[in-house]
Amino acid sequence: MRNTFQNFAIPEYNYQKPISLPKKDTRQEKKNTNTTAKRSLSIKQQSVAYVVSTAAAWASYYAVKYFFKKSVFPPLTEHFTETSKLSTEETKNCKDAAEKILKTPEFSTTGTKIKYLSESYYNRDELRRNIIRIGKMPFNLHKVKFIRKYILQKRAKMYESMANGTNSCYINATRCIWINEKKLMGTIFHELGHAKSHQNPNKFLNSIESLYNRKKYYLLAAAFLIPKAKKESPTKTDKIRNTLINSIPILALMGFAPTLIEEAKASKYGIEFAKQYTTPELLKKITKSYKKAYLTYIAGAISGVSALVAAIYTRNKVNTKIIENYKNKNSD
Repeated sequence: MRNTFQNFAIPEYNYQKPISLPKKDTRQEKKNTNTTAKRSLSIKQQSVAYVVSTAAAWASYYAVKYFFKKSVFPPLTEHFTETSKLSTEETKNCKDAAEKILKTPEFSTTGTKIKYLSESYYNRDELRRNIIRIGKMPFNLHKVKFIRKYILQKRAKMYESMANGTNSCYINATRCIWINEKKLMGTIFHELGHAKSHQNPNKFLNSIESLYNRKKYYLLAAAFLIPKAKKESPTKTDKIRNTLINSIPILALMGFAPTLIEEAKASKYGIEFAKQYTTPELLKKITKSYKKAYLTYIAGAISGVSALVAAIYTRNKVNTKIIENYKNKNSD
């Protein structure tokens, strides 16, 4: 019988000795573990880093705010006050023009009124009822006695500034303009511009402003209390956390945007009123003072955002520096 397998050679099995892997050096592994343990921070060291960096964040935040308060706002306010000075005749013209505007169909049906203040006028009950309105704060902090007292004192200063003739305002809840008729009558058209703007409010901008006013305390808490994750290989959670912290100044700027837009609209409407009801010379003065006043709002937005940026930067810089020092100390 023919052998059908004769053309197929069976290869020889080449036996090779298995490769032996090097044994683990348990002593070196134990040494590396001990070094890592030494470089890790104790709870006390972590607490020190956290507390010191948080304090540094607060200090840098208020240092920036103090700088703007003492170096930026005073000259802007002074320039605004200087450009807002009007003669007795011009003041009377502004007052007469405002009364005429209130009688137009645009305002006569809205119930808008003007409350004229003076330095000697001070009514605490009216202040509490019409000016001071304390909104809700996180964890009901607005109910804490000393916090409520601080807010009331701060709001009272705003009332005093109106009585002294360094500020004026329009309260939409009562549809009332508060102004010193002798010192700051030129801003009456700006306040009437607010009244006109609130007749057809922008719901989108109002919702952003309302959301920011309610949640701005959370932004401050996040900037002061949450450090960035400093890792060589950050996790997805760490990346999200760092992105949120970096976004805090942008969110704050978005919160200021509705105020800047509203003030610009009020000034635009105010200049239109002044153009219609006053002389060209008085219009020129009013326009110049409104531009100076708007600079204070821009400075306020820059102040708030800059303070948050300083707080976040300082907090993470100090926290990282302290942790690195402790790790180096532990590894020695």
